[in-house]
Amino acid sequence: MWSANPATAISMAFLFLVVTSAHAQVSDVDLRKEVQSPVSGLTNVSISNNLNFDAGPFERNAYSLQIQPLLPFQISKDWLVVPRILINAVLYEPDPLRSKGGTTGFGDTTPTFFFSPIRAGALIWGFGPSLLMPTATNSALGNGKWGLGPSVAVFWQPKWGTIGGIVQNVWSFAGDPNRASVNQMVLELSGQLNLPKDWYLSTQPEIDANWNEMSKNRWLVPVGGGIGKIFRVGKQSLDGTLLFYRNLVRPDMIPSAKWQMTAQVALLYPKKKSNQD
Repeated sequence: MWSANPATAISMAFLFLVVTSAHAQVSDVDLRKEVQSPVSGLTNVSISNNLNFDAGPFERNAYSLQIQPLLPFQISKDWLVVPRILINAVLYEPDPLRSKGGTTGFGDTTPTFFFSPIRAGALIWGFGPSLLMPTATNSALGNGKWGLGPSVAVFWQPKWGTIGGIVQNVWSFAGDPNRASVNQMVLELSGQLNLPKDWYLSTQPEIDANWNEMSKNRWLVPVGGGIGKIFRVGKQSLDGTLLFYRNLVRPDMIPSAKWQMTAQVALLYPKKKSNQD
């Protein structure tokens, strides 16, 4: 069975490599607002440890280590391209119908490329394509299909925090002919309430809809939230969050977790402000 120790070691090793190789510039911008919008133009790398609890009759637990770099670059005086690459670096999927056993390996990769205006105000938005890449090392850990579809992001940032979300739908167009086709929507809702001293309350549920399933097995809807904080280690700016969710709606016939927990740290690289700013 997969132990948490190897995943923790990988997380810490990756964190060490990025911190020691990058030259972060401390900025006086409100990093909370920057990090709370994935299309704001802030370069960052998030490392997310995700635990899913109590799936199936034996109440099995699953684990994933996700690495997600955001690497925006300017393509004109008015527009940014924001690549957002979701890498399932380590997955452990238990056999939910048995008390022991499971599969560990690399999962599918989903890059999204948002086009977003540079001069955004309180309303920040972006749009672009999402690509599903069948990079999983085992059929239990991925779809076995190439997929493509649109993504749209909209975020509103008043003084008190952030509210918004990202919606995407991916359809398969190639891949293993023996695997089921993909027609899946992912809705990432996001809400943050800023608190003193760089703390904030946060909810970031990911609602999934598999349109190929019957209505009773189609939806996964988590409800919950947690807390986050912007902090520094030396000159490196970071954002840490801890979130808990109850899967309020989940498939009837397909074994799925009752609870979720996410512990995430993001390395932030704000642009150094020029003397002319």
